[in-house]
Amino acid sequence: MADTIKVGQQLKPVEPSGRFSLRLKLGDDDVSVNPTTLKELIVVQDLEKFSPMFTLSITDTTGDLIHTIPFDRGMSKVSIELADDYASENRNSWDFMTYRRKPISDQSQPYGIYTANGLLDVDNIHSPSYCRAFNQNVLTSLGTLAEEMGVILEGGASIDIEKNLIQASWSNLQFLNYLASNFEGVQRGAGYQTFLKRLNNKTYLVFKNLEELMKDTIKYKFILRDTAYEDLYPIFEYSMLDNYKVHTVFSAKTQRYGYFNYDTSTYVEASHALEDFYSLTDFFLVDKEDNNDSNISDTTGRTNDFTNDFDGQVRGSYHTRLNNLVKLWITTKGMPNICPGDTVGIFFPQGIIGDKMYSYQYSGFWLVQRVVHNVSDIFLTKLLLTRTGIDTDVSNTLIAATKKKMD
Repeated sequence: MADTIKVGQQLKPVEPSGRFSLRLKLGDDDVSVNPTTLKELIVVQDLEKFSPMFTLSITDTTGDLIHTIPFDRGMSKVSIELADDYASENRNSWDFMTYRRKPISDQSQPYGIYTANGLLDVDNIHSPSYCRAFNQNVLTSLGTLAEEMGVILEGGASIDIEKNLIQASWSNLQFLNYLASNFEGVQRGAGYQTFLKRLNNKTYLVFKNLEELMKDTIKYKFILRDTAYEDLYPIFEYSMLDNYKVHTVFSAKTQRYGYFNYDTSTYVEASHALEDFYSLTDFFLVDKEDNNDSNISDTTGRTNDFTNDFDGQVRGSYHTRLNNLVKLWITTKGMPNICPGDTVGIFFPQGIIGDKMYSYQYSGFWLVQRVVHNVSDIFLTKLLLTRTGIDTDVSNTLIAATKKKMD
């Protein structure tokens, strides 16, 4: 544990994480990492944050990182490669651009601590701004943006539709965020998520709606135990949060909204029912007795050629809100290639006792919202999972999902 870890050499941490390998570069220079001097290394990918990010905190015993090495455009780049084992092909890498450094002193020790934060290094995201139109298939248009950014497009089938798009003096990030919030695709597809992810050492631009993400195949399965079992990854710790009472106050059973129709000069009211939305669970965490008195949105504005009835905007906002009704944090072994947007399965084995498997309401399907890789002397991955409700065979007053994932 006290020996210096060279580039590409596996660390030998204590259980539960097992062996792993770490490669760290600042600029073009490899940095030897010692488990006793690596204070913190965190890599985060998030469904609701466009770019992956990192935090690095390492003891600088010589002062080279803080005082000697010049911090310029070349040295602002940080490369991180992680694998669950030295010889494993299950590895992933990230090239970051440092946006903030915060070297600090440790009053109890004769050295400083080098701390840096940054975002994934991808071209043409925040600048320049473009003023242009796309008069073609949306899948093709977003492919053009992905090519400009030097990444691979992962688009859903629902954006395979002809649509005139205008990038009104926006950066590509502003343009993508606007589309995700307002776009309505094939078969009323809404609730689009757009973000960058790293998978198997490649960068992808994801543009899919929540239903497409949920309907995707199960990527990983987890079980509550301290070791893996067959194809099930271990869950060392978990923490649950449901928003039942909060959403009761806001009456999530129905989403009412209004907007001003510019063509007819009239104010229009409409609504969407909860049962119309896709779910990962048998029941939405919304009570049948909820009323709709307080649940109206009138901040949509006036109609235009792109959002002539605000259906995509309202449905997307509503589905996103429903998908955040229940959240689950789990800690598992280092998993370098799990990504936000993946659908996973969770299994609580206590449920099989006494033929009450379905009474364990948090077993079942979940959507990965956030991935946090945490490296010190061990490599752990923390996942924030989210979904619309619960699975149970116990009698309840919740609203049953009519469109749900079966396998």
